[in-house]
Amino acid sequence: MNTNRFELSTGVQAACAAGMTVFGYAQYSDGAILALNGAKIVFNNMQQLSEML
Repeated sequence: MNTNRFELSTGVQAACAAGMTVFGYAQYSDGAILALNGAKIVFNNMQQLSEML
């Protein structure tokens, strides 16, 4: 997947500005960019998501 950092940052910031709780899925990274931009929960295994909801 070739999503750039700007796209990730913009999406997380927009969701935070809308008052949403952001779950950051970081399959191919450590998730630091997601967390720095406001993601409250960062995870790397999609099977974990159902346990977090």
